[in-house]
Amino acid sequence: MTICIAWIRKVNNCEELVFASDSRLRYGEYWDQCPKIMSFERQDCALAFAGHTYYAYPLMMQVYYAINQYYKIKSRAMDINDLNGYTPKKEFYLDLIGNDTRENIFIRKIKYFSSNDIHKTKKIRGSVFCEETGNHYNVSLFNTQATFPLHNSFSTTRILFTAILFIEKHYENEKLKNIEIQYSGLEDFCCPELYKGRLSYHHNKQPIKIGKKKSILFDEKCSGYYLNEDFFKNILLPSRKISYKDFNDLCSQLNKVVSPYKNDLYYHKGIHHSLVVSYPVKKIEDITSLNYLLKNVFMCLADNFTMNTEFVTLNYEKGGRGYLLFPEMIVETQKATKYPWMPFWQGLFDDNEWKTIFTNLFQKKKLLDNFFFILSNNARGEYLTQYSLVRSIDGLKAIGELTPEKTKNTAYSNAIENYIKDLEKKEQKSFNKFLDDKLKYVTLKPEYAMKPDIRGARISTLRGIVEHFHNHLDDNINLETLADLVHSFDFIIQDYIFSELGISPDKRLLYKCKMLRFYNIIP
Repeated sequence: MTICIAWIRKVNNCEELVFASDSRLRYGEYWDQCPKIMSFERQDCALAFAGHTYYAYPLMMQVYYAINQYYKIKSRAMDINDLNGYTPKKEFYLDLIGNDTRENIFIRKIKYFSSNDIHKTKKIRGSVFCEETGNHYNVSLFNTQATFPLHNSFSTTRILFTAILFIEKHYENEKLKNIEIQYSGLEDFCCPELYKGRLSYHHNKQPIKIGKKKSILFDEKCSGYYLNEDFFKNILLPSRKISYKDFNDLCSQLNKVVSPYKNDLYYHKGIHHSLVVSYPVKKIEDITSLNYLLKNVFMCLADNFTMNTEFVTLNYEKGGRGYLLFPEMIVETQKATKYPWMPFWQGLFDDNEWKTIFTNLFQKKKLLDNFFFILSNNARGEYLTQYSLVRSIDGLKAIGELTPEKTKNTAYSNAIENYIKDLEKKEQKSFNKFLDDKLKYVTLKPEYAMKPDIRGARISTLRGIVEHFHNHLDDNINLETLADLVHSFDFIIQDYIFSELGISPDKRLLYKCKMLRFYNIIP
């Protein structure tokens, strides 16, 4: 006989979840006083079983250890609603995004993958059930390739993909409720190292609305323990000089002090940040471009181009859930750097400013995509090449041609002058001298040497020399010189992106001065 019950009871203004069970296990033999109830370290839930011992008891132990070994669950970073239904084994359908034939061939049922496995593993291997043949096969997912069995054959094939979708069930006809995205550098962007001790928890934050059906929320999840009546008894260890009665009285007094705030205070507080995006998506492929756009704007604002997408969770309106993986998430990539200070971070903009930034981001997507490409590729490489400079010069020219205030100078000089116009005179002089010192060894053709815009002519000539590598640079133009030019031009591209996003000139100026001084371009 197995008895297990659970109910919610109300004590004054507090609700309690109560579990009760018998303590006899039977399976051929019987054992008395055996646990059928297990509490978790997160302290807001418990697990009990009723049923056949040979099945239920091992399952309970498996779930118990799986949950307590997963830090995000243990620390309450995972909400109780997300924990509900979590088990070490889940079945997902697999869909490879970016392959035209996937609907005909490559929709498979992946067995025994948990969300934790999906987000943490670098190389995914699993058992695949082929609906067409009724057989199980092995599948390997690595980098941008997938190895799959062919139809009615023992042979395998490799296909390329842009993203992988793991989904609990088939929800093809169900609408997305929202998309939750976590970037490797988002924690520091939302709360830089210098401000972590002063950060408070806002559990009722409102999303930033961008039109009728679009919104973005800087979501915060607090990991910690609620302050119950036994909180101080559990964390305080009295010496022998304090009697048991005095210790209880002390804990009671402390409880009275914190009692009015106990629902808003947490122990071992840790705040985890993610983006929750409500965005009308017609097809899964659109999330790829959405993720690329959002990631790049945060990389530019934080000047941290080591950001990677850590996880993308798709929440459907009827409760379905999917997990989207990009190639960068399952290969070894450069780890994000923690910045003790940043030129921009989340708290520097209010909700109205963020609304302006996100609105402009989506409206000017086609324009900004190209500039994001230049910056991310220049910064993500292990080292700069001559093509990094070519990309930066092309971006500089495009900005000069897009600048409304045009002069007789080249597009290159127009972009530079527009960038430095709000600097002080001495800072403008320093920036111009910095560029001229780097460009003075570029030899001009006689017809270019007579033009009024010598700097623009040298930049144009330098681009041609670098791109056509059969030409030779002056020995005085070394790799350090090229790198300095790349950084200088990329700052101009960054500032142009900020202006198009609608960031105020005052904040752009502060960013500009901070970065130029950091690289010793201005005093």
